[in-house]
Amino acid sequence: MTVTTSAPVIVPGGSLPILISITPQNGFTGSVSVTLTGVPTGATVTPASPITLTSDSQTVTIQTPASAALGTYTISVQATSGSLQQTATVGFQIELLAGFSLSLNNSELSMAQGGSALTLVGLSETSDGDADYNVEFTVSGLPSGVQATFGTNPLAMGQAATAFTLTASANAGLANHATVTVIGTRSIDGDQQSATFTLNVTPPVGSLPDVRTDFVRTDGTPSAAVFDPVHNVVYASNPQWNRVDVISPSTHQIVKSVSAPSPTGMDLSLDGTRLIVAGNSQQIVSIDTNQLQVVQRTSVPPIVQGGASYSIPGLIANTSNGTALVGMTLDSLPPSYYLEQWNPANGTFTALSAPGVSFFINQLVRTGDGEEVLVVDYGTDTNLAVYDAATSSFSVSGQSPVGQVLGAVGNPKSHQFAIVGTNGLALVDTNLTTQATSPIGGAFYGMAYSADGTKLYAAMNLVNGQCGPFYPVILTFDTTNASLIGAAPAFEEGYAQDCTDTYSQASPLTADGNGMVYSAYSHGLVMDDAANIQNLLNLPEGPPFPGLGFNDEAELNQTLATSLGNIAYDVLPSVWFGSAPGTGIDATGGLVSVTAPASATPGLINVKAVEPDGWFALTPQSFSYSSQVLFPGGNAGSTQGGATLALVGYGLVGNNGSPAVTIGGQSAAVKAATKYIDISDSTVNQSYPFPDMDEVVLTVPPRDRRSRRRRRHQRRWNRNSLEGFQFPSRDGLFFCRLFHLHPLRSPAPLGLSQRG
Repeated sequence: MTVTTSAPVIVPGGSLPILISITPQNGFTGSVSVTLTGVPTGATVTPASPITLTSDSQTVTIQTPASAALGTYTISVQATSGSLQQTATVGFQIELLAGFSLSLNNSELSMAQGGSALTLVGLSETSDGDADYNVEFTVSGLPSGVQATFGTNPLAMGQAATAFTLTASANAGLANHATVTVIGTRSIDGDQQSATFTLNVTPPVGSLPDVRTDFVRTDGTPSAAVFDPVHNVVYASNPQWNRVDVISPSTHQIVKSVSAPSPTGMDLSLDGTRLIVAGNSQQIVSIDTNQLQVVQRTSVPPIVQGGASYSIPGLIANTSNGTALVGMTLDSLPPSYYLEQWNPANGTFTALSAPGVSFFINQLVRTGDGEEVLVVDYGTDTNLAVYDAATSSFSVSGQSPVGQVLGAVGNPKSHQFAIVGTNGLALVDTNLTTQATSPIGGAFYGMAYSADGTKLYAAMNLVNGQCGPFYPVILTFDTTNASLIGAAPAFEEGYAQDCTDTYSQASPLTADGNGMVYSAYSHGLVMDDAANIQNLLNLPEGPPFPGLGFNDEAELNQTLATSLGNIAYDVLPSVWFGSAPGTGIDATGGLVSVTAPASATPGLINVKAVEPDGWFALTPQSFSYSSQVLFPGGNAGSTQGGATLALVGYGLVGNNGSPAVTIGGQSAAVKAATKYIDISDSTVNQSYPFPDMDEVVLTVPPRDRRSRRRRRHQRRWNRNSLEGFQFPSRDGLFFCRLFHLHPLRSPAPLGLSQRG
């Protein structure tokens, strides 16, 4: 007789299998009665003792109670047949098993369809006890078409971590931050532990389409913008450059700039034939929207109130009775406006006082038909009044239904106003009756109605928890009931750090009928695509913040290898240089390496990184093709030379070398050549938003006396250049040539011009 067990160590409540085998000897053919003694107190034996055997084997199971005492036990097995007896023993232990946990080398794995991802899974003891057991791995939560394999399975406690590989088929289901669970089951008692990670299954790298969100550089920050649905253009006031920029929503380009003195607020006439532009120069100008030229100017007389003279029209709203309400300001901060009524027919300005609001306001918005105008008081920011154009008087006043007013806009197609306050969003009619409300939180940047009035777009930075993550989005609301339709990723710059929201978004000014929101940002107009609705608010993180690698200046018709830096990507994005896709996208040392496409068009372009989860990042004017001087720091100097001249533009420094500059054929000593934001010759440099802009600071050389003949030659040679630097003499004009001491760059003549 032999007695063995396959589980010499069990836990309280566990079972002990004992195999009893009878082997006949010397012709024995009888039956044998088997009895077990020494069984732990409270344990049961199956089948019950005694057991009758012949020449077969029998497994006997001893089931211990959960209260079984820890220790070493010996089971005595006695076999009897007539006068024949055999005795055997089997020992075992009842003790606690060592606890275990699973560990994964990665908390997040990403792979493209048709690709794979690899990590390691291991076991660790979490408590004292017997660790002589195996753990078998299984996986749950995998997307369709994704398979999991383990290098070793089951894995014994004490063994090194084993490979864990995920493989996605070419048509595997896409996943954004899906939670996948690895389960480990202990072989002895079935105890389970698990570990989770997030999984991204993306389309093939580089296959994501571009997004419509874009940035148009205007070199000034817009004070106001108006969408013209008849001509399908956006007018953006540009006070820094004394002009109104006319921007095409189709090409994302400035199609024309109309001179206007320091423009601020703007409003289309009700028939759409005139753009009425207020300005800091005490003028209101009228621009013909067909001819795109100024056709009328009105001087604004100052009005003295409380000893102060109000003469700067900052807000303007045209009404259906032929007059316009105007907010006049002293440029105070925060802005307060003195309310007046302007009659263009006779050029008069009359002070107005709204009931409950008085003379000073900070919001002035109208309905699309100009029949109703909403004003918000300056001071408490809670008192409202509605001007009725039919009666030429304020018809109703009241309190904001959502607390202190942060923003207000008028519906272009109905008698409705949208108000965002410290307590949320409210839609009210022109009697100030609340139609609908919606909770809204986070940082508010502004809002705009769609051109058809059916949607309201609000730029918000939503915060999920005290320290984030942060979600810079455009929220779209239904204007019938204020219900949230969805969230689209918004243009943003910056980063979130130390529980402080340092995301910077653009402020909406107007919107068109195709879901595009036009917003003010430093030195340009942002075009946000509110129709790009994504499942963003359930994601565990906000958008990335890439910087561009140093290689950001490409030659015409040549590709250039570069990288996205600052923040390591967990998923490889599609990268767009302007409207052309980058290629060779890969992960290198925590950065995203990418090759910029060749371009035959010189200029600065925006770079976008589009992620599969719906987020994107846009770095404005961060890459350039060829070179051009945009802003010279001067255009005249002494014939003796020695003056310092700064050249600001793109492609001036090169990626691996320094420039050489000549003026009138004479070499100019270069004092500094680097990115504009890095040169300390101006307090505004560090706040300049375009990282690819270069500055070259040089010393102007003395005039070359032999320059007259050279000048004539250079005029022929530079027939397509801009006029350049002048020495004050009859010899007149000289041209500046800028070279890069760099084997990949060809010398290119560059002219200088004075702009603005």
